[in-house]
Amino acid sequence: MSINPVPNIEPAGAAQFADAYPQKRPPAPAEGSSARSDPGTPPKQDAVFAPTTSASTEVAQDEVQVQRNAETNGEIVIRYLDHSGNLILQVPSSEMLGITRAIDQDFQASAKARETEAATLKSDAGGNHGN
Repeated sequence: MSINPVPNIEPAGAAQFADAYPQKRPPAPAEGSSARSDPGTPPKQDAVFAPTTSASTEVAQDEVQVQRNAETNGEIVIRYLDHSGNLILQVPSSEMLGITRAIDQDFQASAKARETEAATLKSDAGGNHGN
């Protein structure tokens, strides 16, 4: 049985440093140093590819937008867009923003109705004191 060294697998970004920092390999054992060693096939050399800097190989980046929504009391909205500008995900969703907007409108309408009712009660109460 032969035990050969396991080839080192580098991360994708490590290839650019291969030329600057060559890997040191241990020296090969001398012939006849061990009666039990089976040389087998020699290990393959690691292939080193030069990084490409061409603009055509760049991958388009997704985009994250963080905004304050003026329609819902300045609530923060986070939008995730793909490289084409298409919406991937929005937090909170447009449905939730619509519900929040509707609730705010209902609160404003009921507050206005209470103010109108309170003003009406004051004017009615003020008119009866003169009699």
